Amino acid sequence: MRMRISGVNAAIKYIHSEDIDLDESGVVRFREIKKQAQWQNKLQKSIPKIIDMDSVDWAKVFIFANKSMLKTPLQKALFLFNMRSGLPEELFGWRADNYGPYSREVNNKIKESEDITTESKTNKHSGITYTHKLKNSGEVEEIWGALPDEVKELVKEVSSEIKKLGNVKKIGTFVHDAYPKYAVNAVC
Repeated sequence: MRMRISGVNAAIKYIHSEDIDLDESGVVRFREIKKQAQWQNKLQKSIPKIIDMDSVDWAKVFIFANKSMLKTPLQKALFLFNMRSGLPEELFGWRADNYGPYSREVNNKIKESEDITTESKTNKHSGITYTHKLKNSGEVEEIWGALPDEVKELVKEVSSEIKKLGNVKKIGTFVHDAYPKYAVNAVC
């Protein structure tokens, strides 16, 4: 029997009132749906102010907020930000890939950007890592200053979660559990 439940709070009450056993990935997915709803509600008035920014602008914002970012954590941070903010997914061009959600568009725009440098480093444990940094943070500092406070708060929250997860494998597992639609091709 399928039951229709409207709203996140109603779903929480239902789960607590029934004997429902969610596995770990189900809990992660449920919590992420709750975060999505909360953030999208909170950002309703801010979306018109930020809708004109493109994917590389958001990459620059995340790099600025974190001083630098590795390639895969940046992709996952942008993905989580996109899902939680309610910005159109087409802005980033996400698709399911070997390591979960991936945007070739974001990757190409970062490569083409004159504002972002990418350093590669060979690591015997994880192969080659790519670190993105800003050449000059002045322009991005202006963008950051113009962002609504609640948008900055979301950028900081996503950045903090990515840092807490630590390594790429844990980040990937979290994103795959939270967004199984994008994990169909995942190998990690």
